[in-house]
Amino acid sequence: MARLYAATGDGIARLDEVGDAWTARIYRRRDGAPWQPLSGGLPEPLPAMPYALLAADGRLFAGLANGQLWASPDQGDSWSPVRITGCTLDALLALGSAMH
Repeated sequence: MARLYAATGDGIARLDEVGDAWTARIYRRRDGAPWQPLSGGLPEPLPAMPYALLAADGRLFAGLANGQLWASPDQGDSWSPVRITGCTLDALLALGSAMH
């Protein structure tokens, strides 16, 4: 079964203007079916842009711009916050390059 994941939001302009990501969401697509927003414990909508997604061994991890980390043990059906002990993350930054 093929699964694709995508993180979306209003974009940098919206985030810079108002400091929120009111349409930030994580989506999943299975075997060519339509994209579906994931919830199952995630805040609705997400409080910050999801900049990092990692899928491994049936688990999914999401890192938000505000430093929150979320984990799903079942490919995105349910989620819980990742508790960090010691030093916490203040923010998560995305690095990219423009292709011309």
